[in-house]
Amino acid sequence: MNHAGADGSMLFSRISLQGEQRIKRGWVSMIMEYYSHTEYQPSPEQIEKDRFVFFGLVRCKPWMAIPAGILIQFCYGSVYAWSIFNAPINKAVAGDPTHGSAEITFYIALGVLGVTAAIFGPWIETNHPRKSGIIGLVVFYSGHLTSALAVYVRMISLLYFGYGLVAGIGLGIGYVSTIDAVSKWWPRARGTAAGCAVMGFGGGSLAFSAINKWLIDNTNLSLAFLILGSLNFVIMLVSIQFICPPPPGHNPDGIPVLDSSECQQYMKS
Repeated sequence: MNHAGADGSMLFSRISLQGEQRIKRGWVSMIMEYYSHTEYQPSPEQIEKDRFVFFGLVRCKPWMAIPAGILIQFCYGSVYAWSIFNAPINKAVAGDPTHGSAEITFYIALGVLGVTAAIFGPWIETNHPRKSGIIGLVVFYSGHLTSALAVYVRMISLLYFGYGLVAGIGLGIGYVSTIDAVSKWWPRARGTAAGCAVMGFGGGSLAFSAINKWLIDNTNLSLAFLILGSLNFVIMLVSIQFICPPPPGHNPDGIPVLDSSECQQYMKS
């Protein structure tokens, strides 16, 4: 009886182990599949629709993506002007502008930005840039609304959630989708196109340092977040209407493109 029980236990353990290994292989396969397919494949109707931007009123031109991308990144760059809020928030929540935890909000937002970009990168690549861009700006705006409520009720944990987590997710999605869309229009100058868009990010951090200070001095903290979020939302919502993917086979500068068989032969050589 003891031998039978031991054999049954060993069999059960072996089956459990095999099941766990299959589950692990399944998860690994899913993750590899997710990160391996990063190509946007529009329908013929969507390709025709993307010939026009701004609600179908303006014919799409490659250069339009750059100023639109700069304006969107300009708004997302407001996150780097967060230090202007530290002292007023600390004073409102902790009663002392030099002691508090408002600074942690910025660290959370940047950390979430990086994680979100890594997780949602393939999804952004396989979807229309306007779709991911609108999702990003709406989530970013929601973070500002939650932050306005957080400072109104003086709850620092809600601020971490609102601006750190929610706005950070919107920032990660919106940042990547904009850079990706802009650079695809200029295959021979991807770095330059992406750099122009990122220039807006840096410009936003500089400009919003002054804007945030003016809002704090002339309004209250809650209203400052509402105005800041609404301003960014309107600018980005208008700008994103000029963002669309290039048509399939877009290759204006005649860059050599290898097909799959040529790529395999190239990798073997």
